Amino acid sequence: MRTLLNKFILLLVYRLIGPTIRIMNNPMSDIKAIKKQGRSVLFVLWHDMTAVCIYFYRYQNAGVFIEASEKGDILAATAHHFGYPDMRVTDNPGDRQSIKGALQLIKHMRSGYDGIIAADGPNGPYHIPKPGAFNIAEKTNAIIIPVGV
Repeated sequence: MRTLLNKFILLLVYRLIGPTIRIMNNPMSDIKAIKKQGRSVLFVLWHDMTAVCIYFYRYQNAGVFIEASEKGDILAATAHHFGYPDMRVTDNPGDRQSIKGALQLIKHMRSGYDGIIAADGPNGPYHIPKPGAFNIAEKTNAIIIPVGV
């Protein structure tokens, strides 16, 4: 029951905050040009920018890395509501779950969809980038679009 309540609260927060977000340098024209070239886009953000990216790029079927945990389950429910398939990962890049999630995202992006990754990984440290985004972009020939304030 508590997890269900948390999912509802997070969704409500995204629904309330989302319409107030103002994108200063809207990349949609650039994204359309990239898509015309047959390439995918990989949005790379810090964890504290998740709400901005999820709301901004909603219903585009972009794959998103989400931590394989109860906390991740709550975020995944919100992501699904906004049209995102999730690929589950852990903070250990060599873990079976992380490898599976990375391969799922690579396959998804090679199918023409986009992706979203928090550069600071599923558990931080906060604002310290990990190599995953660059590895995924390289394997999918995707253009990286940084998301930040």
